[in-house]
Amino acid sequence: GRVIDAKCAMLNVSQQRGMMRVTQPVKFPFMPLPEGLDANHPLTRGLAQVAFPFMAPLSLSLPTHSPIKGEVLVKSSDESFIVKAPYNLDPFQKWSIEGLGDKGSKGLLIALTGPAAAFGNPSAPAGDGPQSRVLVAGGAGFVSDQFMGKGSETLILNLMDWLVLDEELLAVRSRGLRAAPIADMSDGKRASLKWLNIAGVPLLFVGFGLVRWRLRERRRATVTL
Repeated sequence: GRVIDAKCAMLNVSQQRGMMRVTQPVKFPFMPLPEGLDANHPLTRGLAQVAFPFMAPLSLSLPTHSPIKGEVLVKSSDESFIVKAPYNLDPFQKWSIEGLGDKGSKGLLIALTGPAAAFGNPSAPAGDGPQSRVLVAGGAGFVSDQFMGKGSETLILNLMDWLVLDEELLAVRSRGLRAAPIADMSDGKRASLKWLNIAGVPLLFVGFGLVRWRLRERRRATVTL
């Protein structure tokens, strides 16, 4: 099955309407846009707006005393479901909850860390062997050029550094990608800022022009032949 999510990315769809071809953005549930990216893991820390198209659901289950540590890095929203094949990819289709099942958050990306030997036998003791890292994804759409965005590009670069145990650049690369909404303000303050932007900048240029004109006139008055 594949995960569909009410919180999803937009898909630009073109339609022929008479003599015109119109393109419009349409929400596409097969492209979950998760809010549940692990904020503490170096792979996903600071990331936002990463779409995960056509993903199968993942669940994490390890033996109690396994030396392997697993973390679900990306989850779909609570408004997600699983659909079975064959898939109807029509972006304009009308979804019916009655025809869907297994509502709830689904794992999309899981990171596993532990001794290399333990991946062949998860119940093996920890030992002192070299540490290995494995990333399990429910699909490969998020690394496809077709769906590549700034967030997914950063995630892929982070992934390569993380898999080779080089995390120094991860925090630097992800810096600035976190959403930074403007703080709430009163209606009066918002209106003042609006008129300052509309009238303040032109008035500033007018004032600058008047000053330059007065200086030019003063220089001209002092010129003698």
